[in-house]
Amino acid sequence: MDRAKERPPLRAALLAAQDADGGWGAEPGKRSNTEATALAVLALGTSAGSAASAALPRRLGWLADRQQPDGRLAPRSRTG
Repeated sequence: MDRAKERPPLRAALLAAQDADGGWGAEPGKRSNTEATALAVLALGTSAGSAASAALPRRLGWLADRQQPDGRLAPRSRTG
């Protein structure tokens, strides 16, 4: 089975699931968290295409905003 054919729809679905704050929640409608956002960043890390490229600053910014002085990431969103 050639899974390469499945990638564009999966990439589009992942980008569509990105929250307005730039992160991702564990499932649609859930608050963004570091675990889901980090996995999405990894999954989209090598994605080509304008939509994936345009989302890069927001998704990396979301994680960077939650990085602690010692380098750890806060486990949960600090916002409501």
